Amino acid sequence: MLRAILFTLLGLLCLVSKAQKADSTDQLDTTITLNAFTIQGIRTSDSLNSSPIHTLVIDNDEVDNAPVQSTSDLLKLGSSLDVKNRGGLGVQSDLSIRGGTFDQSLVLIDGVKLSDPQTGHHLMNLPLFIDQIERVEVISNGGSRWFGPYAFSGAVNLVTKRAIENQLQVRFSGGDFGYLDAGLSGSFVTKNSSTTISGNHRRSDGFMTNTDFDLTNFSLFSTIDVKNTEFKVNLGVTDKNFGAQNFYTSNFPSQYEATRNYFGSVQAKMDFGKLTVTPRVYYRRQYDRFELYRNTKNWYQWQNGHLINGEDTAASWYKTPNYHRNEVRAVELNAAYKSKFGTTHVGLEYRHESINSNNLGQTTGDTILDYNGAFYTKYDYRENTSAFFEHNGKIEKFRFSIGMLANFHSQYGNDVFPGADVSYDFTKKIRLFAGANRNMRFPTFTDLYYNLGGAQGSIDLQPEQSQNYQLGLRYTNPIFHVTGTGFYRQGQNLIDWIRYNGSNQTVAANITEVNFIGFELDAKFRFDQKNKKAYFKTLIIRYTGMDADRSSDGFESNYVLDYLQHKFYMGIDHKIVGGLMARWAVRLENRAGGYFDTKQAKEVEFVTYGLLDFRLYQKYKGLNWYFEIANLLDTEYRDIGLVQQPGRWLKLGASYTIKFKKK
Repeated sequence: MLRAILFTLLGLLCLVSKAQKADSTDQLDTTITLNAFTIQGIRTSDSLNSSPIHTLVIDNDEVDNAPVQSTSDLLKLGSSLDVKNRGGLGVQSDLSIRGGTFDQSLVLIDGVKLSDPQTGHHLMNLPLFIDQIERVEVISNGGSRWFGPYAFSGAVNLVTKRAIENQLQVRFSGGDFGYLDAGLSGSFVTKNSSTTISGNHRRSDGFMTNTDFDLTNFSLFSTIDVKNTEFKVNLGVTDKNFGAQNFYTSNFPSQYEATRNYFGSVQAKMDFGKLTVTPRVYYRRQYDRFELYRNTKNWYQWQNGHLINGEDTAASWYKTPNYHRNEVRAVELNAAYKSKFGTTHVGLEYRHESINSNNLGQTTGDTILDYNGAFYTKYDYRENTSAFFEHNGKIEKFRFSIGMLANFHSQYGNDVFPGADVSYDFTKKIRLFAGANRNMRFPTFTDLYYNLGGAQGSIDLQPEQSQNYQLGLRYTNPIFHVTGTGFYRQGQNLIDWIRYNGSNQTVAANITEVNFIGFELDAKFRFDQKNKKAYFKTLIIRYTGMDADRSSDGFESNYVLDYLQHKFYMGIDHKIVGGLMARWAVRLENRAGGYFDTKQAKEVEFVTYGLLDFRLYQKYKGLNWYFEIANLLDTEYRDIGLVQQPGRWLKLGASYTIKFKKK
């Protein structure tokens, strides 16, 4: 695998000399669409072409027209991203980056962290829907240097849309399995402000037993300009209830979960010429009720002190659902100073994480009652402070970004995360880039304390560490860009949930060193850049291949050694007639590792599968409509263990926008 990566990179490098000669005679306009983007997920405000830091972008055009209806399904299109769904439409999803686990990834909204201290299973409980996303930025070479111990394998930043005119939008869609989705949003724009308020409700009866869901979202995104300062306010509430058939264990299939998430952030960008100061505060509260036996109508009911469903009686040791409430409070202060030597960034962050629970934490001796019958008898908290320094500069054709983040944790002590990214421009269109970063992650409260249904956490877990390296080449012109990247990650003390052969117990443990090596290819053709009447509009090809130097011999790995060895994605847009368009999306996935099949009483390997999705869409004045078929070929597949994924799923939807003229 390593040889293949090196030969591929060498092959790309051999194209440089030819492309340099061709570049001198190429008369095409060199204004490239990527220049419009700035990297918001990290500290630099440079455009993608001006920064040495390699970032994958899923742009607005791809976001708007992708044959998906959830943010988690949208992220499946990214080359370095592995999104393992439980249930349909991303009701519960685990996000992994370059072979990392769901706990090692970070999601941000407009640069604000949404990491969950209880468990990464809640990371994708996002207070926004796909139609509120302007673009997606992916930092995949580890992110501790920028985000502290929350982006071990990388980060995904969701950049929200900023309204440019007053409008009211109504959205409605429906489909198979009792699927209904309705939304209403209004945008209000003045000379110095832009505010969008949205509400959305989505539900389904489920594609199989105990996969029904009910989801409600409210959000507010507002930007206010006052003299040399830009204020941004984000508020969101997400309420989600869903059947969780086999979601977390196949030993107790009839699971159920209900979560509620509150999120708010306020940030400002104050421009003093050469000096820019960016303060930020944010708050996140997550409620979680997890039922190992679904205790609702037509499921398990309490009778004479026992949970009974027909002829089945719940285990006698099960008395109550797990109730959790975790909170994150944080404040940041960042500053950037521009000089003839480049841009220097410095900053501080303080973050307080806590959990109240009847299952996770230290016993308090008191019982705290909460809404909807929740009660808490345990509690824990931790504090984290970080300080960073970074300098970005340019020397002729070289660009560099060198920095370090010092971290101070109340339970795990102090550590330093250095990193550097460099690039060299052979021409305006060809760039060689490289990066190296050190990363670390602390155990979640679930890793430390969980004890139920045959799963046992460990209070003795230690932080996991890694060193990430990458080398790549990018070629860009107005109608085509391609990037090839080789990467290597050395991991130590990786935290995993494992089951040793012959045991019924799954335990949290620091497994020994595991190293990942891989290669990514990201290519996009914009046929309509030169010819607006072209039949084909865009063609996107993405591939990721990776391998680990250790297998799960003697034990079953739930997460660390369960990764995508090969992932291929191709999406193409083309015209039908008039303004009617079609998008086809093909995705092939080959996953390493396996899962324990309770019916066969043995571990079985994941099966390679391919999916074909189709979307027919049209935009006419204020009306946008689509017809979509997910999993057109009705392929049977699994992302996680015994959790069956939906088969063919038809959806039809439309939105209508009314625009109001400014007075």
